[in-house]
Amino acid sequence: MNADDVLSVVKNRIEGGVGVLNIDAELAGVLKDISGRADFLTDASVIETVAEQAEYDTPEDAKGIDEVFIEGEAVLERMSQDRYFTLTVGTDWPADVPTRYVLRHNKLVLWPEPDAVYDVTVDFAKYHPAVFTDILFGDEFNEAIYHGVLKSLYEGQFKRQLKLAEQSFDGDETLKFKFYEQFPQAKLHARAYEERIAKLIGNLQTNEDAAVVAYCDM
Repeated sequence: MNADDVLSVVKNRIEGGVGVLNIDAELAGVLKDISGRADFLTDASVIETVAEQAEYDTPEDAKGIDEVFIEGEAVLERMSQDRYFTLTVGTDWPADVPTRYVLRHNKLVLWPEPDAVYDVTVDFAKYHPAVFTDILFGDEFNEAIYHGVLKSLYEGQFKRQLKLAEQSFDGDETLKFKFYEQFPQAKLHARAYEERIAKLIGNLQTNEDAAVVAYCDM
């Protein structure tokens, strides 16, 4: 599914949908929000180290690191920043095969510094990219996406009427009440959006539990 597919559905469902020509901003916001609710999107990236260089960029759109390992070596242990400073401040550790890592300022920092070139694999959960051709979520996410975009379109219309800033007004109960009073259909879409995300999170947890059981039975 792509943005045009979503636009077609949205135009059929929204009142006065013939005036909706572009949903790029709303769709990007919804996709990022969904991907931020749980680890629906995962990926792996290989970082090629440089001898005596400890810091590397984390993968693009990464929101969390699940595992870091070097093929043929043990999985690298994640450590806290306090532990990292304890190990490194005032201590000149020789370069060697990295055995631990820490995340600092969107950087993956290996310890000890690599003494050679290694292929470090990073398994990570990620946000949906803002620029895309096809939506990365499967068909089971379609209804959540439709409802999220519809709610966002009504919210945008409400903000334009009141000349509000682009940020969400979810924390302002008075504005939220006025919004849902003026656009009651938006409240229905918001409820459906949250219900579908909750179901998707539940299904994800069930699948993860099943995978753990299957692994333990091997």
